[in-house]
Amino acid sequence: MNVSALPNPLPPPYALSATDTAAPANNGTCFSRSPGVPANCTENCVYYPEIFGDSWLLFGELVCAGTFPANGSSTTTGGSLQPTNIPGYVTATMTKQCKDYKYVPPWMGVVTDQWGGKWALQTSEKPMATDGDWANNLNTVVWPAGWVYENVTLNTTEIHVSYLMGNDCWSFIIRDSNNNAWHMFVYPENITNSLFANFDCIPFKLSDAAAISNATASAPKPSASSGAVMIAAGWPLTGVAMLTGLLASKLFF
Repeated sequence: MNVSALPNPLPPPYALSATDTAAPANNGTCFSRSPGVPANCTENCVYYPEIFGDSWLLFGELVCAGTFPANGSSTTTGGSLQPTNIPGYVTATMTKQCKDYKYVPPWMGVVTDQWGGKWALQTSEKPMATDGDWANNLNTVVWPAGWVYENVTLNTTEIHVSYLMGNDCWSFIIRDSNNNAWHMFVYPENITNSLFANFDCIPFKLSDAAAISNATASAPKPSASSGAVMIAAGWPLTGVAMLTGLLASKLFF
C-alpha cells in the first residue's frame, strides 16, 4: 500500500505507526480467521475492510491491557495502549487473534513467569543489528520477581498457536522494561490461575463504530461486541504501517 496516500493528519481515532524489529527466531505469522468468524469456517474466513481506499486485513481484537504488578505505570488513551514500563514490571495485553507464529533456529529468547507460563521474544522497538545487540538488550531487562529469562537453542522449527476457547482465539502479549514484546506460547495448565488473573486489565473501548459502516466484506462480517477495538494491517502486508482505531490499531506486539 502507498502510505503517503493516506490522509495527513489522519482523522481520529486513527494513527500511523511503524513496526518493531523482529527477533532473530521470529520468522513470520499466519492468520487463519478474523475475530468473530466461527471456528468451523472453512473458506473466506478472513475479513478485508476498505479503509482510506486500501484493503486491510482484519486480524484481531484488542480486549484489555494493564501492568503487573498492578501498581506499575501504564495508561490507555483512545483505545491505544501507551506502555511506560519501569524495571520490575511488565505491560500486558489480552487480544483475540487466530494467529500462529513460526519460530526457526538458531535461538529464541524465553521468559518463564511465576505461574509456569512461557513467553517467546517477539520484537524490539529498537533496531537490533546483531546477536550482541540482542544480548545487551535482553541482559538488561528487569523482570518481576520470580520471572526467569533464558536463551533457548532451537534445532527445529516451532509453531506457536493461540489459546482456543470456543470460537475465540486468545493471544497474550507482554512488554518488558526495555519495551521488547513477548507472546505466550506455553500456557499454564489452569489458564485462570495465570498472569491474566492477577492484574487489572483495563478494557479497550471506542464509542464510534462509524468507521466500518461502509466497509465491503469479502468474508463473513465479524460479530464483534459493541465498541470493540479491532486490529487491521495494510494489505498486502508490508510491515511498514498500521492504523489505530475501531478496525485498525497501532500494534505494540
